[in-house]
Amino acid sequence: MIGAGFLILVLGLGALSLALALWLWLRLEAPASGHRPLLIAALLLLLPLRAWLHTGLFIGAHDAMHGSLFPLQRHWNRMAGSLLLLLYAGLPYRRCCRLHRRHHRHCGQAGDPDHWPEPGAGRSPVKCLVPFRSLHWYASFMGRYLGRAQLIGIALFYGAVAAVLWHWTPLGPVGSLLAPLSHWLLPLVLSSAQLFVVGTYLPHRRSPVVASLNWPGWLSLLACYHFGHHRAHHEQPWLPWYALPATDRSTAINNEMFLALPTRSRLPGPLSIK
Repeated sequence: MIGAGFLILVLGLGALSLALALWLWLRLEAPASGHRPLLIAALLLLLPLRAWLHTGLFIGAHDAMHGSLFPLQRHWNRMAGSLLLLLYAGLPYRRCCRLHRRHHRHCGQAGDPDHWPEPGAGRSPVKCLVPFRSLHWYASFMGRYLGRAQLIGIALFYGAVAAVLWHWTPLGPVGSLLAPLSHWLLPLVLSSAQLFVVGTYLPHRRSPVVASLNWPGWLSLLACYHFGHHRAHHEQPWLPWYALPATDRSTAINNEMFLALPTRSRLPGPLSIK
């Protein structure tokens, strides 16, 4: 099954990338460490890969919410989705499902939890700290999914990992703090920004219209696992992430063929464009 393969792949590569990051940090902190510039360069190059793999955790959970990670197997979707969201940021699966269901039902409307907030709406103190509306939107978006319990959990987990590294590895106190910060916590922040920009801001900034990003296949994959093909996702939410580009292209071709027909030859229906 493709869903099981993707699950194994994203979990396996994520674990390997974390192990590689730890090994590089241990080499960097060794007393007689040579090639320090190369080790630092390797750690910097590993950072975007860690962020991309971390995004894969949410993409897999998102497919599980729509039942496409394990088709027709609700129990496996719920188990896999819960695990992936826990590893992503300690997010509760049921709450994310409820919010995402509202997003699809009320897309671009007042009931949409991912909708662009109006200027001055709400009383969140975060909005006083960020002057740009796009950052307001990002703060509002993250605030709906990351609650107090998740933030406390992330802080406790980070502290526990740093303590284990300090007491059980040659890393000193500074290295024990920087290692999980740079290759676990920072990739999480970058991943959330990646999901917001490609999966929410760019497709929904002209709400209620849902747009797709016409990017090359390789860029679409690297940007956010083809999540930029957002119109196809909203039209057919049961499709897994890897099927979105082909569906978007097919829809575009059908629309072009329809527009090429003489006016009198066009039949009324869902494809009618006024």
